[in-house]
Amino acid sequence: MVRIEKGSAIPRFVRLKESPRFPYSNFPAWVKKALKLERGIEFMLIRNEADKFGFQHHHYQKTKNGIAVFGAFAFAHSTNDMVASVNGRMPATISNSTASLSENSAPESAKNHRIHIADANGTAETGYRQL
Repeated sequence: MVRIEKGSAIPRFVRLKESPRFPYSNFPAWVKKALKLERGIEFMLIRNEADKFGFQHHHYQKTKNGIAVFGAFAFAHSTNDMVASVNGRMPATISNSTASLSENSAPESAKNHRIHIADANGTAETGYRQL
């Protein structure tokens, strides 16, 4: 079974039949090959969880050139360490932009960052605070 989501680079959900199942440790290589992803795309395992039904859920963060892609993730669901289904969310394209904040300008930018502080009584203060 496959569910497709408009604007996503991958199907929203895929359930594998018995024969094409593979070890969850092979997921990053499998997904890159299956979806013909561009160079520089990787999947970093961030967490493993087990549920009460005996499934293991492996959470992966998508990265591009070593940088995490915000909102791009994949989950491999396995039994007996063999992937049974996959789901996730990834944009169809990822910008090649680079950071424009230099090491020298970062401290000044941080000093002028807008903050929101609430005390124990719920009184809030919002504004710019010089450090």
